This record gives sequence, C-alpha cells and structure tokens, in this order.
Amino acid sequence: MRRKVNAGALVSQDRLDIEVTGRGGALVLRPRGLLCSATYSRMLDVLFRSVLAEPVAVVVDLSALRTDERAEGVFLAVRAQIVDWPGVPLLLAAGPPEPWNRPGHPSVAAALASVGEQRARRTPRLPLPVGSSAAVIARLLAEETCLQWGLDAAVDAVAEVSGAMCELVRRVPEARVSIGFTLRGTRLTVALSADVEIPCDHRDVRRALAGARALLPRGGWSTTWSGGSVLWVVLTT
Repeated sequence: MRRKVNAGALVSQDRLDIEVTGRGGALVLRPRGLLCSATYSRMLDVLFRSVLAEPVAVVVDLSALRTDERAEGVFLAVRAQIVDWPGVPLLLAAGPPEPWNRPGHPSVAAALASVGEQRARRTPRLPLPVGSSAAVIARLLAEETCLQWGLDAAVDAVAEVSGAMCELVRRVPEARVSIGFTLRGTRLTVALSADVEIPCDHRDVRRALAGARALLPRGGWSTTWSGGSVLWVVLTT
C-alpha cells in the first residue's frame, strides 16, 4: 500500500500505528503497538520515506512501542543504508528498551537538542526539461557543480552518472524530474526526484553506475510519500 502521510497522520498496519508529525524541521515518529516480524516491513517503509524527505532529523519516540527480540535490527538496517545519503540523523527517544546496544535519548526534546548543524554543501533542486534534453542538462549541471566545488577530477564521472540516471527516469516520459547535488566531506551525492513512480531494480542502478567505477559508487532508489520516486548515487571524490 502506498499513501501520502501528512503531519499528524496515523499509519496503521496489523498491531502497529505510527504517528508522523513535524517539529522544528524534524520529523517525529510515534509508533504504538508491537514491532515484530508482522510489522517490520511497515516500520521500515515509514522510516525510509521519512528520511528521504530530508528533514533535519528523524526522531522515533519509543515510549509507547513494544518490541520483540529482533526489533533493534530494523533501526540498525535503516541507519546503515542512510549514512551516505541522505545522511539524516535517525535518533531514538524515550528508550531504547533493554538490551538494545544503541543508546537513546531520554525524551524527544533531548533528541532534537542533540542535532548539530548540517555541514553539507547542497545545490537547490533544479527542474529538468521533459524529454531527451533532460540528460544533456543533467550532465551540464553536474559539470558546473563539480567545477564550482573544486572537484575537477570527478567532472566526467559525475556527469556520466547524472545522464545515466536521467535515462532511467525517461522510462516514464511524462515524469517531471528535478536534480540536486550534496557534498559531505569527500562524498558527493547526485539525487533525482520524480513526481511518479519509476520502474527500477538493482540491475538498472548498477548499469547507471558503470561510468563512475573509479569513484566507488553506491546507489539506490525509493518511492516517496507523494507517490513519486527518488534515485540517488553516492560517489567518493
């Protein structure tokens, strides 16, 4: 099931409800019920969609959540996949329960107070034209961004990957697409957002990364709250 969730909404499945609210640029998730094998997938889905919205942080209030012995792995899996991009802090509050290894924060307010300032360099999301010219424009924007940030050696590879990602999006000709770039230390991320769901799998992403093997690329894709898609590639410059 795919649905848009606004602040204050409740996402329900089986014995788990998840309230999603906004607070100071962050998203606060308040799951209620039991997190177990029957509800892992829904919790993962809500967590990934929340971080892909690129808030300042995602805070999970565990005060009303009951868990089974493997529930910690849900949060560890998400943290492992978002460390490069979007790099949004995923914080646990009012817990976590024993015997979880990861420390939590005593309250949502304490978790939010722990969030430091973002040090990433970002470009605004820039709209791309519909049609074959999108890939050309994406390559030009990639080249310009790399040169502005002093990443001259990465220009060709980043441009190649940006164009290849656009070709994936063109599977849906009417899709409205935007592109953005983020630099954290030596990690450069290229992210394309589309307003529709793009059919894609791991093989497609690997092919899109082929032109930048020297930069140790990693990539992926996900649907969004609004029914669109995000495709991203992280490159080591």
